[in-house]
Amino acid sequence: ALPIFPLSDRQIDQFLVVARAVGTFARALDCSSSVRQPSLHMSAAAASRDITLFHAMDTLHKLEYDLSSAISILVPQGGPVLCRDEMEDWSASEASLFEDALEKYGKDFNDIRQDFLPWKSLTSIIEYYYMWKTTDRYVQQKRLKAAEAESKLKQVYIPTYNKPNPNQLSSNNGKAGAMNGAIGPSNQSQTPSVGRACESCYRVSCKRPYVTSSYTGNANSKYRQSKVRNKVPPDRK
Repeated sequence: ALPIFPLSDRQIDQFLVVARAVGTFARALDCSSSVRQPSLHMSAAAASRDITLFHAMDTLHKLEYDLSSAISILVPQGGPVLCRDEMEDWSASEASLFEDALEKYGKDFNDIRQDFLPWKSLTSIIEYYYMWKTTDRYVQQKRLKAAEAESKLKQVYIPTYNKPNPNQLSSNNGKAGAMNGAIGPSNQSQTPSVGRACESCYRVSCKRPYVTSSYTGNANSKYRQSKVRNKVPPDRK
């Protein structure tokens, strides 16, 4: 069977309002909280965090939902109970160090603790990280990084480039191109039939075997090649 609570939902909500008011008053009495939350609405917002509500509900449950006893626990003789989580307990300089460390190491919390926040425990850093992700500061940084990435993408310019095909060389006027890469004088035309043009007289058929060979070196190399074949060109005798 489900447990029957003596309090209604309205009474529980009223008790949570009292718990928030006690938390706000406790921050007004605390000197360090007055520096961190100088305005009333900041103190009220800090008092409305989950840590205050969890403490109030846990107190009410332990006292079997006795409102008078629970309120007495919230305001003991020494003063109102102040409940603070990691988000409120960290100073502004520690929060700035955490953001710098997060920018450098990402979610490597061991390195963050070792190099930036050695006086904090690993549990405290992890808890602060997940609370920090719910703040407006995290949303603003995320939007800023997205805008920077978008601006970098807009600055990229890729020009159009058509790589020429070396096997297909042609002129702009529709004239036949040079055969096999050999280019002759402008007054002699190449016949796009078969064979390689002579590199000396630019003719397709030539009686000089050393010229019409497939060797494509310079004149001195051709001369050495012809001497190996025991055929000295007539122009070099």
